[in-house]
Amino acid sequence: MCIVQQCLKEYLGDVVKLNIEVQRIHAEHYPELFKSDVCSLALHQFYEELLQDENQYIQIAINDRCVVGYIWAELVERKESLFTHPVKRLKINHISVSEQYKNSGIGNSLIAAVEKLAQERHVSEIVLDVWQFNESAIKFFETKGFKVFNINMWKPG
Repeated sequence: MCIVQQCLKEYLGDVVKLNIEVQRIHAEHYPELFKSDVCSLALHQFYEELLQDENQYIQIAINDRCVVGYIWAELVERKESLFTHPVKRLKINHISVSEQYKNSGIGNSLIAAVEKLAQERHVSEIVLDVWQFNESAIKFFETKGFKVFNINMWKPG
């Protein structure tokens, strides 16, 4: 049975371990962008600071008293401008599930937690970005109702 709850300081070590795996995957595909050797102590401090920010939310999935996944979402508010309407959204910055728990519903539970948070905070939309190489993540997010609304392109020099 998976329980999703707000991350507490005592679980940050587990979040760091999950993040290191995600970082490794990104560094394998884009070594010119992502570092492969991020210091776990620095990551721990980074997440500790996030927990102090009322606009940052880290939810963890726990199974048998072990953290098996996490999701980090950020409340972003854009004021109205000459060109755009105001918007209040949750941006999913990270989601990670332990390899042994993939395809077990943990990701679904984490997304559901962010959807609930969006309702509680009266947020109009949830957004995220995903790297093109990550086809399994793209498929997963599509099953959760996410649709492409913006495409970023680059031309490395």
